[in-house]
Amino acid sequence: DLDRIGHGAYALDARRLHLDEVLRTCIETSQVTAADKGVAIRYQVIGIPSPVVADLVKMEQLFNNVLSNAVKFSDLGSEVEVTYEDLGAVKRITVADRGPGIPPEDLESIFDRYYQVKRKGSLTPRGLGGGVGLGLAIARSIVETHGGSIRAENRSGGGCAFAIELPARTLGAPGRGLAAMIVDPKGAVTPFLDAPLKRKGVDVFVVRGVEDAGRVVGFEDPDLVFLQEAGLGAELLELVECHARIRRPRALVIS
Repeated sequence: DLDRIGHGAYALDARRLHLDEVLRTCIETSQVTAADKGVAIRYQVIGIPSPVVADLVKMEQLFNNVLSNAVKFSDLGSEVEVTYEDLGAVKRITVADRGPGIPPEDLESIFDRYYQVKRKGSLTPRGLGGGVGLGLAIARSIVETHGGSIRAENRSGGGCAFAIELPARTLGAPGRGLAAMIVDPKGAVTPFLDAPLKRKGVDVFVVRGVEDAGRVVGFEDPDLVFLQEAGLGAELLELVECHARIRRPRALVIS
């Protein structure tokens, strides 16, 4: 992966994701290894998560690498604290353990390929891959390819924390990762919009009533909104207008 990214041979398969749920699934996978050491993984979500546009496989690899590193170097019976913060245009993920810290001079170098932290003549690898120091290097490559950043810092009281910041949207093909909400109670305009939008890679959500609209607005945060105002109920129209005022979608098309 590092060689492919370095030579520009890797293209992201960017798509719309609920990154907090991707992280939750990776945590569940890591629980098995953590349980063998008596390590508990605590997960907290701060804010209301909104979708991101990213490569699912690479996000899973990123989270699995950082989580595995934290579990591997955690003290027996300790906790790994994972936090997902939705800051709007930026999503911040923090993975903090109570294992050995990192010498200050090594905090930047730890993400270098094959780098291992040296202590008193011995090796204490905070990398992965059987101690060859590739896991964190791969993690940084994935993050930077998505336009984000990753850093390590020592925790007060012992341990290490990795902080990842990712943008909500990764550059990709036009339309890829966008979501459109078609408000169409009578099914009058959907046949003209659904197929053309999907051909451009847009995820389409058709809503017939207030309940559908509330779910799509709250969970999918659509970028494009299409509606036929005539015949639209007052409650449904008010919900769509509220979304337009607060979230400011890229386009609000009214016929």
